[in-house]
Amino acid sequence: MLNKRNQKVAHKQKLMELITRNRNLLKYVPKEKKTVKVKLIDNYGKLKNELRLSLIKITHLEESIVRTGCPGLTL
Repeated sequence: MLNKRNQKVAHKQKLMELITRNRNLLKYVPKEKKTVKVKLIDNYGKLKNELRLSLIKITHLEESIVRTGCPGLTL
């Protein structure tokens, strides 16, 4: 269970970095590139949704770990 949690936390960190990179790209895209801007905004929404779901899964895993009483747990 701890390995799953660690994988989910690593996935969350990757998503947060992708969101940051996406926001930076949105700042520097020229106004003329409308299709690129639309795709970046769409991608940003999808990443935010996936991050939200990932946070829910991490919370659920942590709760199940605490319920089962996994030894050596450091949250």
